Amino acid sequence: MARPILSMILLTLCCAPAVISAQDSPLITAATVERLASAQRIDFDSLPPDAGTIRNGWFALSPDARWLALMNTDGALLLWDIRAGADPALVGQSTISGGDSQPTTILDAAFSPDSGLLASLHTDGAGYIVGVYTLDTGTLQRLPLPETPDFPAALWVEAGSRAVWLEVLTADPRQVPYVLRLPLDPSEAPETLPAGPDADAETVARIGRIPQPTAITATADQQVKLWDLESGAVEATAQVEALAMFGSLDAQTGTRLAWRDPESTELRLLDFTDGTDRLIAPLDGVYVQALLITPDADVILGVAVDFTETVVAWEIDSGAQIDLGEFHTCGRSPDMIRLSHDGSALVIGCATGIDIWRIADDN
Repeated sequence: MARPILSMILLTLCCAPAVISAQDSPLITAATVERLASAQRIDFDSLPPDAGTIRNGWFALSPDARWLALMNTDGALLLWDIRAGADPALVGQSTISGGDSQPTTILDAAFSPDSGLLASLHTDGAGYIVGVYTLDTGTLQRLPLPETPDFPAALWVEAGSRAVWLEVLTADPRQVPYVLRLPLDPSEAPETLPAGPDADAETVARIGRIPQPTAITATADQQVKLWDLESGAVEATAQVEALAMFGSLDAQTGTRLAWRDPESTELRLLDFTDGTDRLIAPLDGVYVQALLITPDADVILGVAVDFTETVVAWEIDSGAQIDLGEFHTCGRSPDMIRLSHDGSALVIGCATGIDIWRIADDN
Protein backbone atom coordinates (compact mmCIF):
# COMPACT_ATOMS: atom_id res chain seq x y z
CA MET A 1 0.00 0.00 0.00
CA ALA A 2 1.28 3.45 -0.87
CA ARG A 3 2.48 5.75 1.85
CA PRO A 4 -0.10 8.54 2.44
CA ILE A 5 0.75 12.20 2.10
CA LEU A 6 -0.78 14.56 4.65
CA SER A 7 -1.72 18.16 3.99
CA MET A 8 -3.01 20.00 7.07
CA ILE A 9 -4.05 23.63 6.72
CA LEU A 10 -4.82 25.52 9.94
CA LEU A 11 -7.32 28.31 9.45
CA THR A 12 -8.19 31.29 11.64
CA LEU A 13 -10.39 30.39 14.58
CA CYS A 14 -13.31 32.78 14.75
CA CYS A 15 -15.28 32.93 17.97
CA ALA A 16 -18.02 35.22 19.24
CA PRO A 17 -17.66 37.03 22.59
CA ALA A 18 -18.66 35.25 25.79
CA VAL A 19 -18.10 31.81 24.37
CA ILE A 20 -19.61 28.97 26.38
CA SER A 21 -17.56 25.80 26.33
CA ALA A 22 -19.22 22.80 24.72
CA GLN A 23 -19.24 20.84 27.96
CA ASP A 24 -21.09 23.71 29.71
CA SER A 25 -23.89 23.76 27.15
CA PRO A 26 -27.22 22.82 28.78
CA LEU A 27 -28.13 19.17 28.37
CA ILE A 28 -31.27 17.89 26.68
CA THR A 29 -33.49 16.48 29.43
CA ALA A 30 -37.18 16.26 30.23
CA ALA A 31 -36.82 19.57 32.11
CA THR A 32 -35.21 21.43 29.19
CA VAL A 33 -36.41 19.73 26.02
CA GLU A 34 -39.15 22.29 25.29
CA ARG A 35 -36.33 24.82 24.69
CA LEU A 36 -34.53 22.60 22.17
CA ALA A 37 -34.21 24.59 18.93
CA SER A 38 -31.94 25.23 15.97
CA ALA A 39 -29.00 27.24 17.32
CA GLN A 40 -26.23 27.02 14.69
CA ARG A 41 -26.00 26.37 10.99
CA ILE A 42 -23.26 25.46 8.52
CA ASP A 43 -24.58 26.53 5.13
CA PHE A 44 -22.78 24.72 2.31
CA ASP A 45 -23.52 27.54 -0.15
CA SER A 46 -21.76 30.06 2.09
CA LEU A 47 -18.52 28.23 2.86
CA PRO A 48 -15.15 29.99 2.63
CA PRO A 49 -13.33 29.26 -0.65
CA ASP A 50 -10.74 27.04 1.06
CA ALA A 51 -13.48 24.63 2.19
CA GLY A 52 -14.23 23.45 -1.35
CA THR A 53 -17.59 21.94 -2.29
CA ILE A 54 -19.75 19.81 0.03
CA ARG A 55 -22.71 17.97 -1.46
CA ASN A 56 -23.99 15.76 1.36
CA GLY A 57 -24.71 16.01 5.05
CA TRP A 58 -22.45 13.18 6.27
CA PHE A 59 -20.48 14.15 9.39
CA ALA A 60 -18.65 12.84 12.44
CA LEU A 61 -19.51 14.45 15.79
CA SER A 62 -17.26 14.49 18.85
CA PRO A 63 -18.78 13.10 22.06
CA ASP A 64 -18.60 16.52 23.76
CA ALA A 65 -20.37 18.21 20.81
CA ARG A 66 -17.47 20.60 20.20
CA TRP A 67 -15.94 19.17 17.01
CA LEU A 68 -17.62 18.32 13.72
CA ALA A 69 -15.89 16.68 10.75
CA LEU A 70 -17.23 17.00 7.19
CA MET A 71 -15.85 15.89 3.84
CA ASN A 72 -15.78 17.79 0.56
CA THR A 73 -15.80 16.56 -3.02
CA ASP A 74 -11.98 16.84 -3.24
CA GLY A 75 -11.48 14.16 -0.59
CA ALA A 76 -10.58 16.57 2.21
CA LEU A 77 -11.67 16.10 5.81
CA LEU A 78 -12.81 19.44 7.27
CA LEU A 79 -12.72 20.14 11.02
CA TRP A 80 -15.21 22.60 12.51
CA ASP A 81 -15.37 24.04 16.01
CA ILE A 82 -19.07 24.21 16.95
CA ARG A 83 -18.84 25.32 20.56
CA ALA A 84 -22.10 26.59 21.98
CA GLY A 85 -22.31 30.36 21.90
CA ALA A 86 -20.06 30.73 18.85
CA ASP A 87 -20.68 30.57 15.14
CA PRO A 88 -19.26 27.33 13.70
CA ALA A 89 -15.65 27.94 12.65
CA LEU A 90 -13.64 25.98 10.10
CA VAL A 91 -10.34 25.45 11.91
CA GLY A 92 -8.52 22.90 9.77
CA GLN A 93 -8.62 20.52 6.88
CA SER A 94 -6.56 17.54 5.80
CA THR A 95 -6.13 15.36 2.75
CA ILE A 96 -4.52 11.94 2.56
CA SER A 97 -3.25 11.03 -0.90
CA GLY A 98 -2.76 7.49 -2.14
CA GLY A 99 -0.29 5.77 -4.43
CA ASP A 100 -1.30 7.86 -7.45
CA SER A 101 -0.71 11.09 -5.46
CA GLN A 102 -4.42 11.86 -5.76
CA PRO A 103 -6.71 12.45 -2.77
CA THR A 104 -8.23 9.31 -1.34
CA THR A 105 -11.94 8.72 -0.77
CA ILE A 106 -13.11 9.00 2.85
CA LEU A 107 -15.18 5.99 3.90
CA ASP A 108 -15.75 6.78 7.58
CA ALA A 109 -14.48 8.89 10.47
CA ALA A 110 -14.92 8.86 14.24
CA PHE A 111 -13.72 10.80 17.27
CA SER A 112 -12.20 9.18 20.33
CA PRO A 113 -14.34 8.94 23.48
CA ASP A 114 -12.36 11.83 25.04
CA SER A 115 -12.79 13.94 21.84
CA GLY A 116 -9.01 14.32 21.51
CA LEU A 117 -8.44 12.18 18.40
CA LEU A 118 -10.12 11.94 15.01
CA ALA A 119 -9.65 8.67 13.13
CA SER A 120 -10.52 8.36 9.44
CA LEU A 121 -10.73 5.48 6.97
CA HIS A 122 -9.68 6.10 3.36
CA THR A 123 -9.32 4.18 0.10
CA ASP A 124 -7.38 5.01 -3.05
CA GLY A 125 -9.05 2.19 -4.98
CA ALA A 126 -6.10 -0.14 -4.53
CA GLY A 127 -5.99 -0.33 -0.73
CA TYR A 128 -7.04 1.24 2.55
CA ILE A 129 -5.44 3.81 4.85
CA VAL A 130 -6.33 4.74 8.43
CA GLY A 131 -5.23 8.13 9.67
CA VAL A 132 -5.36 9.26 13.31
CA TYR A 133 -5.25 13.02 13.92
CA THR A 134 -4.33 14.46 17.32
CA LEU A 135 -6.50 17.56 17.50
CA ASP A 136 -4.44 19.67 19.89
CA THR A 137 -1.30 19.33 17.74
CA GLY A 138 -2.69 18.72 14.25
CA THR A 139 -0.36 15.74 13.78
CA LEU A 140 -1.18 12.59 11.84
CA GLN A 141 -0.34 8.98 12.58
CA ARG A 142 -0.82 6.41 9.85
CA LEU A 143 -1.89 2.93 10.95
CA PRO A 144 -0.87 0.13 8.57
CA LEU A 145 -3.61 -2.26 7.51
CA PRO A 146 -2.80 -5.89 6.75
CA GLU A 147 -2.92 -6.67 3.03
CA THR A 148 -6.35 -8.15 2.36
CA PRO A 149 -9.02 -8.34 -0.36
CA ASP A 150 -11.67 -7.60 2.28
CA PHE A 151 -13.55 -4.32 2.74
CA PRO A 152 -13.26 -2.19 5.91
CA ALA A 153 -16.66 -0.57 6.36
CA ALA A 154 -16.67 1.37 9.65
CA LEU A 155 -14.25 2.37 12.40
CA TRP A 156 -14.17 3.60 15.98
CA VAL A 157 -11.55 4.58 18.55
CA GLU A 158 -11.07 2.36 21.58
CA ALA A 159 -11.76 3.79 25.04
CA GLY A 160 -8.44 5.06 26.34
CA SER A 161 -7.39 5.81 22.75
CA ARG A 162 -4.96 2.90 22.54
CA ALA A 163 -6.27 1.53 19.24
CA VAL A 164 -8.60 2.01 16.29
CA TRP A 165 -11.07 -0.76 15.49
CA LEU A 166 -12.58 -1.61 12.09
CA GLU A 167 -15.58 -3.66 11.08
CA VAL A 168 -14.51 -5.59 7.98
CA LEU A 169 -16.69 -7.23 5.32
CA THR A 170 -15.19 -10.26 3.61
CA ALA A 171 -14.59 -10.52 -0.14
CA ASP A 172 -15.63 -14.17 0.06
CA PRO A 173 -19.36 -14.24 0.95
CA ARG A 174 -18.88 -17.67 2.52
CA GLN A 175 -16.67 -16.17 5.20
CA VAL A 176 -17.97 -14.31 8.25
CA PRO A 177 -17.14 -10.59 8.63
CA TYR A 178 -14.69 -9.74 11.38
CA VAL A 179 -13.32 -6.87 13.47
CA LEU A 180 -9.73 -5.65 13.25
CA ARG A 181 -7.85 -3.92 16.08
CA LEU A 182 -5.07 -1.55 15.00
CA PRO A 183 -2.96 -0.44 18.00
CA LEU A 184 -1.61 3.11 18.03
CA ASP A 185 1.60 1.73 19.56
CA PRO A 186 3.63 0.60 16.52
CA SER A 187 5.30 -2.12 18.62
CA GLU A 188 1.95 -3.92 18.95
CA ALA A 189 0.63 -6.13 16.16
CA PRO A 190 -2.88 -5.82 14.65
CA GLU A 191 -5.40 -8.32 15.97
CA THR A 192 -8.32 -9.95 14.15
CA LEU A 193 -11.41 -11.23 15.99
CA PRO A 194 -14.68 -12.76 14.77
CA ALA A 195 -17.63 -10.38 14.51
CA GLY A 196 -20.05 -11.75 17.07
CA PRO A 197 -23.32 -10.54 15.53
CA ASP A 198 -22.38 -11.79 12.05
CA ALA A 199 -21.34 -15.19 13.39
CA ASP A 200 -24.65 -15.62 15.23
CA ALA A 201 -26.91 -17.94 13.20
CA GLU A 202 -29.99 -16.61 15.03
CA THR A 203 -29.54 -13.00 13.84
CA VAL A 204 -32.14 -11.81 11.33
CA ALA A 205 -31.68 -8.04 11.79
CA ARG A 206 -29.20 -5.58 13.22
CA ILE A 207 -30.47 -2.25 14.49
CA GLY A 208 -28.83 0.58 12.57
CA ARG A 209 -27.25 3.76 13.92
CA ILE A 210 -26.00 2.14 17.12
CA PRO A 211 -22.49 3.56 17.71
CA GLN A 212 -19.68 1.02 17.90
CA PRO A 213 -18.39 -0.81 19.87
CA THR A 214 -21.97 -1.79 20.71
CA ALA A 215 -24.28 -3.70 18.38
CA ILE A 216 -27.87 -4.81 18.81
CA THR A 217 -29.44 -7.69 16.89
CA ALA A 218 -32.87 -9.29 16.76
CA THR A 219 -33.90 -12.88 16.17
CA ALA A 220 -36.95 -14.26 14.35
CA ASP A 221 -38.64 -14.99 17.69
CA GLN A 222 -38.24 -11.32 18.83
CA GLN A 223 -35.27 -11.82 21.11
CA VAL A 224 -32.97 -8.78 21.26
CA LYS A 225 -29.24 -9.16 21.96
CA LEU A 226 -26.79 -6.52 23.16
CA TRP A 227 -23.25 -7.16 21.84
CA ASP A 228 -19.76 -5.88 22.60
CA LEU A 229 -17.97 -5.86 19.23
CA GLU A 230 -14.51 -5.69 20.81
CA SER A 231 -15.00 -8.97 22.67
CA GLY A 232 -17.60 -10.56 20.41
CA ALA A 233 -19.69 -11.37 23.48
CA VAL A 234 -23.41 -10.99 24.17
CA GLU A 235 -23.73 -8.71 27.20
CA ALA A 236 -27.51 -8.96 27.64
CA THR A 237 -30.64 -10.41 26.04
CA ALA A 238 -34.29 -9.50 26.30
CA GLN A 239 -37.58 -10.69 24.87
CA VAL A 240 -39.90 -8.22 23.13
CA GLU A 241 -43.22 -8.61 21.32
CA ALA A 242 -42.23 -7.40 17.84
CA LEU A 243 -39.18 -7.31 15.58
CA ALA A 244 -36.93 -4.50 16.83
CA MET A 245 -35.49 -2.82 13.74
CA PHE A 246 -34.84 0.85 14.51
CA GLY A 247 -33.69 2.63 17.67
CA SER A 248 -30.89 4.02 19.84
CA LEU A 249 -29.21 3.40 23.20
CA ASP A 250 -28.76 5.83 26.06
CA ALA A 251 -25.18 7.07 26.44
CA GLN A 252 -25.10 6.93 30.24
CA THR A 253 -25.55 3.20 30.83
CA GLY A 254 -25.76 1.79 27.30
CA THR A 255 -28.56 -0.52 28.46
CA ARG A 256 -31.79 1.33 27.61
CA LEU A 257 -33.04 1.03 24.04
CA ALA A 258 -35.65 3.30 22.47
CA TRP A 259 -37.04 1.36 19.51
CA ARG A 260 -39.81 0.86 17.00
CA ASP A 261 -40.89 -2.01 14.79
CA PRO A 262 -40.73 -1.97 10.95
CA GLU A 263 -44.38 -0.92 10.70
CA SER A 264 -43.97 1.95 13.21
CA THR A 265 -46.77 0.59 15.34
CA GLU A 266 -45.42 1.73 18.70
CA LEU A 267 -42.55 3.60 20.31
CA ARG A 268 -41.12 1.48 23.13
CA LEU A 269 -38.33 1.52 25.72
CA LEU A 270 -36.42 -1.66 26.53
CA ASP A 271 -34.24 -1.88 29.65
CA PHE A 272 -31.67 -4.63 29.25
CA THR A 273 -30.88 -4.65 32.98
CA ASP A 274 -34.25 -6.09 33.98
CA GLY A 275 -35.78 -7.06 30.63
CA THR A 276 -38.73 -4.67 30.93
CA ASP A 277 -40.13 -3.37 27.64
CA ARG A 278 -42.78 -0.71 27.95
CA LEU A 279 -44.93 1.31 25.63
CA ILE A 280 -44.02 5.01 25.48
CA ALA A 281 -46.43 6.20 22.78
CA PRO A 282 -48.41 4.80 19.85
CA LEU A 283 -47.02 5.70 16.42
CA ASP A 284 -49.94 4.32 14.40
CA GLY A 285 -47.79 3.74 11.34
CA VAL A 286 -46.12 7.17 11.29
CA TYR A 287 -42.58 6.80 9.93
CA VAL A 288 -39.76 8.26 12.05
CA GLN A 289 -36.40 8.34 10.28
CA ALA A 290 -34.30 8.66 13.46
CA LEU A 291 -35.02 7.91 17.10
CA LEU A 292 -32.54 9.18 19.67
CA ILE A 293 -32.61 8.77 23.44
CA THR A 294 -31.02 11.23 25.87
CA PRO A 295 -28.17 10.00 28.12
CA ASP A 296 -30.46 9.99 31.18
CA ALA A 297 -33.11 8.07 29.20
CA ASP A 298 -35.82 10.56 30.09
CA VAL A 299 -36.56 11.87 26.56
CA ILE A 300 -36.80 10.26 23.14
CA LEU A 301 -36.28 12.51 20.14
CA GLY A 302 -37.73 11.82 16.70
CA VAL A 303 -36.34 13.51 13.59
CA ALA A 304 -37.92 13.58 10.11
CA VAL A 305 -41.33 12.44 11.33
CA ASP A 306 -43.88 11.35 8.72
CA PHE A 307 -41.48 12.36 5.90
CA THR A 308 -41.45 16.02 7.01
CA GLU A 309 -38.69 18.32 8.29
CA THR A 310 -39.93 18.08 11.86
CA VAL A 311 -38.39 17.32 15.25
CA VAL A 312 -40.54 15.94 18.06
CA ALA A 313 -39.86 14.70 21.58
CA TRP A 314 -41.58 12.18 23.81
CA GLU A 315 -41.24 12.44 27.58
CA ILE A 316 -40.57 8.91 28.75
CA ASP A 317 -42.33 9.17 32.11
CA SER A 318 -45.58 10.59 30.74
CA GLY A 319 -45.43 9.62 27.07
CA ALA A 320 -46.38 13.21 26.20
CA GLN A 321 -45.37 14.36 22.71
CA ILE A 322 -43.77 17.79 22.24
CA ASP A 323 -43.56 19.30 18.76
CA LEU A 324 -40.28 21.21 18.56
CA GLY A 325 -40.48 22.65 15.06
CA GLU A 326 -38.80 22.22 11.70
CA PHE A 327 -35.15 21.74 10.84
CA HIS A 328 -33.66 23.46 7.80
CA THR A 329 -35.07 21.95 4.63
CA CYS A 330 -32.75 20.29 2.17
CA GLY A 331 -35.10 18.88 -0.44
CA ARG A 332 -34.54 15.28 0.63
CA SER A 333 -34.28 13.13 3.75
CA PRO A 334 -31.34 13.97 6.04
CA ASP A 335 -28.11 12.15 5.27
CA MET A 336 -27.16 11.81 8.94
CA ILE A 337 -28.76 12.52 12.33
CA ARG A 338 -26.87 12.28 15.63
CA LEU A 339 -27.32 13.17 19.30
CA SER A 340 -24.00 13.98 20.95
CA HIS A 341 -22.79 11.50 23.54
CA ASP A 342 -23.04 14.12 26.29
CA GLY A 343 -26.63 14.99 25.32
CA SER A 344 -25.97 18.68 24.63
CA ALA A 345 -26.58 18.82 20.86
CA LEU A 346 -28.77 17.31 18.17
CA VAL A 347 -27.10 17.53 14.75
CA ILE A 348 -28.89 17.03 11.43
CA GLY A 349 -26.93 16.83 8.18
CA CYS A 350 -28.64 17.53 4.86
CA ALA A 351 -27.69 18.27 1.27
CA THR A 352 -27.65 22.02 1.93
CA GLY A 353 -25.93 22.15 5.31
CA ILE A 354 -25.63 21.12 8.93
CA ASP A 355 -28.30 22.14 11.46
CA ILE A 356 -27.19 22.12 15.11
CA TRP A 357 -29.90 22.12 17.80
CA ARG A 358 -29.19 23.04 21.41
CA ILE A 359 -31.12 24.10 24.49
CA ALA A 360 -31.94 27.81 24.16
CA ASP A 361 -31.32 30.20 27.04
CA ASP A 362 -34.57 30.48 29.00
CA ASN A 363 -34.03 34.25 29.13
